[in-house]
Amino acid sequence: MQYSRCQCGNAERWDSGEMLHPCQGCTYCKTTLARTPEDHAPLEPHQLFQSSEKRLCCKRCGEYRHKGVTFSGKTAKQFIQAHPGLAK
Repeated sequence: MQYSRCQCGNAERWDSGEMLHPCQGCTYCKTTLARTPEDHAPLEPHQLFQSSEKRLCCKRCGEYRHKGVTFSGKTAKQFIQAHPGLAK
């Protein structure tokens, strides 16, 4: 097991050595999860796209950002345009 955390310690995780993505980290201090203090980098935004299940997920880490969100007849592109902060 390997331990990773953000710079401020607010976000942490134990894993078996999976790759850490630049969009995984702390939204408070805006740094990525890292195994050593020297490896912290600025947090990058998720790269959202619409999956085959009509959900938004990240191209990098595969995380579903909005589980259960319905698009109310809108495409993912229209949803992202209506919520620009989510796709940055």
